[in-house]
Amino acid sequence: PVAEDIGYNTSNSYCNASVSVDGTLVYLSGGVPNRELIWFDRTGKQLDSVGPVGDINDVVLSRDAKRIAIQRRVEGNYDIWLMDLARGVPSRFTFDAGVEDNPVWSPDGNFVAFSAATTDLLATLYRKPSTGLGNPELLFKSDDGKEPTDWSSDGQFLLFNQYNLSGSDVWVLPLVGDRKPYPLLDSEFVEGAAFFAPDSHWFAYSSNETGRSEIY
Repeated sequence: PVAEDIGYNTSNSYCNASVSVDGTLVYLSGGVPNRELIWFDRTGKQLDSVGPVGDINDVVLSRDAKRIAIQRRVEGNYDIWLMDLARGVPSRFTFDAGVEDNPVWSPDGNFVAFSAATTDLLATLYRKPSTGLGNPELLFKSDDGKEPTDWSSDGQFLLFNQYNLSGSDVWVLPLVGDRKPYPLLDSEFVEGAAFFAPDSHWFAYSSNETGRSEIY
């Protein structure tokens, strides 16, 4: 090692370091970022903090607003953690050696879907009971990267981004019947971040077909 404790951006996967032509290394020290979860009201007034500070990403509130799912890095492990908002104590939800990310609550709060990566880049979709008991159930695996974004209100469909050489597309995974995924949007543009309307008859998504990212 030539330098340690270098600041690292976990969401964009880059470190803050550079080397000059004469061999001088400059870097931003930092280590693990400390982020804090905070409640705000609709006027922007800070109300309260929730849980411990730490390397936290992808905060997702359950539909009954009693729990949250987060990605949390502890001792180099990237896992999904669940937190009861009344107690404010996070509990580890996934235990694989790979990276688990992008948690999505089922509408009844009984399951959490998420993406997992080992040697592939977020190439597998799983779900697991929100009690934390039992092993994750494999939902879909392929060579393309993917991440879940929303679960329909009737519990029957899971929206996810699927990444390819041209960017990303919006796919849906039925959770009933043959459970064969199919594309909702499959084009040369970058589409993603899809969310169902409350009645699940519509969905909103982001696309760059005009040359910049906009909502449709």
